[in-house]
Amino acid sequence: QSLSTFSSHMKNIVEIFNEIEDNSLVLLDEVGAGTDPVEGAALATAILDRLNQYNIVTAATTHYSELKIYALTKPGVINGSVEFDVETLSPTYRVLIGVPGKSNAFEISKKLGLKPEVIEQARGLVESNNIEFEDALLKIDRDRKEIEEAKEEILRLQGEQAALKEKIRREERKIAEQKDKILKDAKYEARKLMEATKNESTAIISRLEKYSSDLDKASRKDINDIRDTINQSIKNMSESGYILETHDENQDIRLWDHVFISSLNQKGQVVSEPANDGKVTVQAGALKLNVPINTLKKIKAEVTEEKPKSYRKGFDITNKNIKTSIDLRGMSLEEAFLEIDKYLDDAYFSGLNEVQLIHGKGTGVLRQGIAEFLRKHQLVKDYRLGEFGEGGSGITVVKFK
Repeated sequence: QSLSTFSSHMKNIVEIFNEIEDNSLVLLDEVGAGTDPVEGAALATAILDRLNQYNIVTAATTHYSELKIYALTKPGVINGSVEFDVETLSPTYRVLIGVPGKSNAFEISKKLGLKPEVIEQARGLVESNNIEFEDALLKIDRDRKEIEEAKEEILRLQGEQAALKEKIRREERKIAEQKDKILKDAKYEARKLMEATKNESTAIISRLEKYSSDLDKASRKDINDIRDTINQSIKNMSESGYILETHDENQDIRLWDHVFISSLNQKGQVVSEPANDGKVTVQAGALKLNVPINTLKKIKAEVTEEKPKSYRKGFDITNKNIKTSIDLRGMSLEEAFLEIDKYLDDAYFSGLNEVQLIHGKGTGVLRQGIAEFLRKHQLVKDYRLGEFGEGGSGITVVKFK
């Protein structure tokens, strides 16, 4: 016997009610369809409510707004829908739990080309409460999409934040590694500086000792004190593992400032403007050192402290046998350099401010070599060729620092 769609569905539902058990799963497609919509919706609501009372797990599809409202208000019942893209007229196959589906009949009809006036007339024929419910569903769907987009944006920002934190951690590790390298390099440079200073000071003291017969007791004591201080500084540096103490690089250290040299545990005075490499020349007793600014600490000048080079007066080793000029004519460059180096030391510590080096005119090789030698010498402040009446280009006049 041929039955109508409604009759066929209802016959199946009757059999379901007769055979359901506690662990049954009931699936209903378009429950209550195929008859008057009002009666069909009422009948579908009653069927689902009875299955709910029996605690039977049920999944039912429907287009009835009444059933959507029933799921919203009845405990134990929840709406669900498959997301539909009106623009492409196709489902996205995303199941949305808790969100009632919208029929989208008007939107789909408009998309398919049905005349707008027909659609508007149809809207007018729908009861106002149904229109309000459909509009509410539309707003819910829009809000849901906005929330999902906001959630995706939050997740994206959280990902960027995590990546930024990781980048900051890498930069911090890199900075720490660079700091360690800088400290190691600084310690190594400090060691080189100490060794160079020791060698330089030892050479100077050895030369001073040549004049020990011309020095008074106090001056000899000064020399011994310098030697002891240098040796003690070397020992302290060795025992500390060549630890180089640094200070604020932004401190305003200028020419003639009095400073404390951390690496040498000595006080001194700045005698040059800061160089581009961050170093200055410091006079520390009889020593003139080129040290980084950040290893210096600015201190107040002591009342008894004098200007640089005053230590020369303290030794008072003026030797009247030191002449104001030396004749280098006929010597090779190597011979001349040895003589000049010793002569300049002797003249400097004898208190002379200016001396003359006689090299003759000749081919100019000796003159040029001496000029290059003087340019690098630590005691020379300035040098020039002789003027008319002094010997012209046959001599070089040297001024000490």
